[in-house]
Amino acid sequence: VFLFASSMFYPLEPLPAAFRLAGWANPITWQVDVLRYATVGLGDPRVIALEGAAFLAFTVAGFALALRSLREA
Repeated sequence: VFLFASSMFYPLEPLPAAFRLAGWANPITWQVDVLRYATVGLGDPRVIALEGAAFLAFTVAGFALALRSLREA
């Protein structure tokens, strides 16, 4: 479900505001945008840097929560 709510298959700009907001809040959108910029150079470098930092923070937080959950089990 998260793949279809990201910018992987279609751009977010023409979507209605609620769907666009859901797409921008989706960490997969951030990763796809970073990979798209790294491979074909599409996107604003400042926005890509912000999305990359947000995705890195999300990944670290998710990993830390997973480790904590595994240690408690």
